[in-house]
Amino acid sequence: MNLEKNMEEVGRVTQESGRVLSNAMKSIQSRVLIEDVRKYLTSKGINTQGNCSKSILDSLADYWKSMSQEEKEEVAIVVAGHYQLVRFFAMMENYQK
Repeated sequence: MNLEKNMEEVGRVTQESGRVLSNAMKSIQSRVLIEDVRKYLTSKGINTQGNCSKSILDSLADYWKSMSQEEKEEVAIVVAGHYQLVRFFAMMENYQK
């Protein structure tokens, strides 16, 4: 499944407009490629090889369901920042490859 479909699921959960969701996706996709974020994810055992945000998010999704709530919150803050936190959580909780 592509990231746009995942954001549609986020829209169903958050009831936010397409513009808000589009901005959230752009933000999350760019942040996941930041070197410090990638280093953090790698330290958690998440594969960050390559330059594709989708592959990094796919790898994160593989681990997401097994993470504790505390780990999820920490990862969400690092990856999405405080402003996109709710949208990121909604995406990861409903993520489909």
